[in-house]
Order: sequence, then structure tokens, then C-alpha cells
Amino acid sequence: MTDRVAGRVGEIVREIGGDEVAAVYARAGVDPARLANIGDPTGPNRATLSVALAGGERRSVPQLVEAIDRQLAEIPELEVKYQLHETALEGVMGEQAAPVQVEITGDDLDVLRALCDELAARLEGVESVYNITTSFQGGRPELDLRLREDAVVATGLTVGTIVQALERRLSGQVIGELAKDQRSRDIRVGFERVDLRELPGLRLDAPDGAILALGDLSDPQIVAGPREILREDQRRVGRVVGYLAEGAVLGEAIAQIQQIVASMELPYGYRLELGGEERERQASFANLQFALILSVVLVYMVMASLFESLLHPFTVMLTVPLAGVGVAWAFWAAGEPLSVMAYIGIIMLGGIAVNDSIVLVDRINQLRAQLPTVREAVLQGAQDRMRPILMTTATTILALAPMVLGFGEGAGLRAPMAIAVIGGLATSTVVALVVIPVVYETIERLRGRLA
Repeated sequence: MTDRVAGRVGEIVREIGGDEVAAVYARAGVDPARLANIGDPTGPNRATLSVALAGGERRSVPQLVEAIDRQLAEIPELEVKYQLHETALEGVMGEQAAPVQVEITGDDLDVLRALCDELAARLEGVESVYNITTSFQGGRPELDLRLREDAVVATGLTVGTIVQALERRLSGQVIGELAKDQRSRDIRVGFERVDLRELPGLRLDAPDGAILALGDLSDPQIVAGPREILREDQRRVGRVVGYLAEGAVLGEAIAQIQQIVASMELPYGYRLELGGEERERQASFANLQFALILSVVLVYMVMASLFESLLHPFTVMLTVPLAGVGVAWAFWAAGEPLSVMAYIGIIMLGGIAVNDSIVLVDRINQLRAQLPTVREAVLQGAQDRMRPILMTTATTILALAPMVLGFGEGAGLRAPMAIAVIGGLATSTVVALVVIPVVYETIERLRGRLA
């Protein structure tokens, strides 16, 4: 049955995708390689289809998922979960499979399930998020026996004796051992298999000799068990995950989700917090801020030792904050958000942007020993180093241009870093040729007056 359904789903994917789908690979049943992965269980009632999309112009992934989902909704008793495959670069960077994750912490699984379902229903209204699922979806069906306490007490039975009777009836009973080849094996006597419809009529023997049916003492119900039981700080956690639509910005989606989260009423003892990529992004930003400060301090220390001065390095370091103006302008013009890769580009810029100013200040210091005034040294140094500075900046920007244009796998992940460097270099070059000479001469005049 699972093979037939998987085959039908594969046909639907090919019909809807057409030339946009390069290949569809199906795998049904138990996958031995994934048995240890509790978060992604397998079984005879499950199948996994891997869809490889063709290159070139095609519909976006959310558009294809929406079209496929409409057709699959017509197949009865079919649960579908979509998962995007990460690129090689995203795997190295440690990107989360689902960028949007909301975690609800509490003690009662039933309450967590209800809260997760409520939150998932509310998130369906967020246009920038799709394929919303919970950690309770996809669990295996379980039989829940809700015992009627008054009936159980009246018959003299206990929960333990009922469990033992059910285990003996459904799993059989060990009546002895068989020793062979220096190994012993249990001899188990089994009973006929019981259908779910026959379960309420299962026989139970009461202590007083009365014969009872399981349906007289309980109400059997088929429920969906949890796919996985997550824990954090010894408390149970329910998780709601989703994916970002094509062109959506994580920060804007998180702002909408935070409004929905704030409007939810939680029972006492339950809390709700954002996780996933947003949590990693906040932690990464905190670490990168420290890295940026450390890089600036190290650059200053190196320049102070080279120039043998504590003042001229400040002149060179002036390019760093002014280069940040170019970064802000570049991201505004490109319409890109400030991401982790962009922050890495800014840290790189802290060392790249000062190169032109170092070359210029070093040349001015050399000319001061040859020319009579500071003004002449500044003007001559700027003229001598203008062409090398423009050439090095142009070659760096041209080398980073392919990353901005976006070629190859993970291009969208690399582009923010290139945008940060290009924008910062554009303004730092102007600063090195215009602002740095003026600041250098001003500082030298102030030093002469103070002396």
C-alpha cells in the first residue's frame, strides 16, 4: 500500500512539475540507516520522496509546494511534510533546516499539543512563512485505553493485572526454555491475532471468577502518539517550525511571529520563545560584535608599532567608521538585510579598508623628511598614491562582483559579505584620498601649536 501511494505521489509531482522536475526518487518502508534518528522516524507506513529540480528558469520552491499540496490534499488519510535540502555551504555554516522555530515549554504533553496546534494555525496567516508543522505531527497511531475507575474497583482488578492480561493475550506467554547448542531460547505460546474491532471483547478474568470484557472496563481510543518527546532543562518542549517563502526576510517574519506569540494566552507554568535560526542569529551577532571590536584593536596595535606613534593610527582608523557609511548605503540600495555573512564582511572590512590609508600616511611620513612643509608633503603624497589606491580598490571590487551577481550554489548566502566589502571600500577610498590628508595636516598643526 505504501509503495502504491508513494508511486502515485511521485506521478503527481512529475505531472505538476513537468520540465521543472529533473528526477524523483522514492523510498518506502524502514530505512536501517536512519533508525537511530528519533526525530525523523521511519516505518512501513512511511515513504520519502526526494525531488531534484531542474536548473534554469522555473517556479520558486514555495510555488511548487503550494501546487503539489493542493493535489495531494485530495488523497484521503495522507499526511505530507515538506523539507528543503540544505546546500553544501549551508551545511558548513550550520544553517538550521527550518529557519523559523518556536518552542513551547511545559509539563503536560496534551497541553503542549493543543498549544502547538493553536500556534501553527495562527502562523498560517503569515504570508512569509509556509510549510508549518509541529513536533507532534507524524507520530505513530497508538491505542489509548482509558479505564473506568469505578468499574475496575468494583471487579477487584488493578491496572497491573489488566496490563499483564493484555500483554499475555497480545504478546503470548513464555512457558519454558529450549537449550540447544549451548544457547537457551524462550518458548512462547501465542494466541490468535486480535483485530482492533475485536479488542473491546477481549476476555479478562476477575479475582472472583467472573469473566469480563475489556470494553466493560475501558474505552479504547486510537490516538496519534508524539513523534518525539523533546526536553530542555528537564521540561518537555513542543516545537512549531516553518520555512521562509521566496524573497522573504527573516527579520520581518520574526517581527510578525513575535506579535502572534505576544497575543497568545499561555497556562501557568508554560512559556514560549523563539528558537532556530533566530536564536542562532542573535548569538552569532553577539560573538561577531566582540570579534569586530577585537579586530579594530589589533589593527590599531599593529599600526602603532609600525608608525611608532599613538596618534597617526587614529588618523588611519578614521576610515573604519566612515566605511560603515558605505556598508549601510550598499545594503539599503541592494535591499538586503544585515545577516551573519554581512557581519563577517564588515569584520573583514576592518582590515581591508585601512590598507589605502596606511599606504598614504606612510608615503606622507617619508616625504616630510624631503619637503619643507606638511602641506607640500600631504599634497605630493596624495598625488603619488592616488593611482595605486584606485587600482587596488578597483581590482578588489571587480573580484567580488561575481559574488554579488550570484553564481553557483549558495550564492544568496555569500552575496551579503561581498556587498559589505564593496560598499565599505567605495567610501573608504574616498576617505583615504580626501579626508585622511585633511585630518593628517590638521593633527600636525595642532601638535605644532601644543609644542
